[in-house]
Amino acid sequence: MAIAGLVLAGLTGSFAVSRSDAQVAAPPSDDGPDIVVNGVAGIVVNGRVRRCTPLRDDPANAVDVTSGWDGSSLMTVVPGKSGGFAFVPNAEQITGPDYWQRTGIGLHRYVFRSPADGAPMCIGARNGGANHAAFRRIVDAAPYRGQRVRFTLWVAAHAVDQVNFWAAAGTAWQQPESSGAQDPAARPEQAERPRRLLNGGNTNSQPFAGTRGWTPVMVEIGPIAPDADHVSYGFALVGGGDVWAYRPMIEAVPATPGVTGDTLVIGREWRPPRPVTAD
Repeated sequence: MAIAGLVLAGLTGSFAVSRSDAQVAAPPSDDGPDIVVNGVAGIVVNGRVRRCTPLRDDPANAVDVTSGWDGSSLMTVVPGKSGGFAFVPNAEQITGPDYWQRTGIGLHRYVFRSPADGAPMCIGARNGGANHAAFRRIVDAAPYRGQRVRFTLWVAAHAVDQVNFWAAAGTAWQQPESSGAQDPAARPEQAERPRRLLNGGNTNSQPFAGTRGWTPVMVEIGPIAPDADHVSYGFALVGGGDVWAYRPMIEAVPATPGVTGDTLVIGREWRPPRPVTAD
């Protein structure tokens, strides 16, 4: 099942930015010992992955994600200008490194969990059907220009149809003031520039499906173009199931002369040095 969507910030069009020069690792094997994530208990137990449940005190869960939706458009939950949250059409809103946007088509068919304390986050389908839902962050590209960007996380899944992971960078979107987006007037030099995808990598070439214990994922792109306006990274649940993510993060990786393209890795052959260990 394919999402109709990865553009500059993540989820419109199609996950079609996989490139021929991407380095792709084989998917993980179900054999061998489980991976243990330090400090996390009760999500993967004896090979079974817990269903996603929302946090009771998360105000984003109170947002009406059906009001104003036309039944097919990509929508996003972002911080409102007057406090609280707004359910608005996707405009690749730059909301910074501390906020996980909820975005997708048919968000009312999903539940979300995003603890503020760094505990594992999740998306769970409740009759997901042909819809999809994602967590994404969109940040200013300035600190990353000229460098490669590496997005890493650990993922566990319960009976998922498909999960996709991406990182992308591009030029400014024409962002209406009502969308919760960064004010376009703050960047007048880009006000008339058409949006373009300048860097982008995703795992569409190696679908992640079924039930999986904790599995490392890495998407690396770059070098980030000098005129990139923003960087987007995240993960999307397509259809049904439940997906958990732990310690999703991006970091700048110094560019190596002559090294371009994307590196995509899903599986136990790649491990971040912290905060996880293997049995």
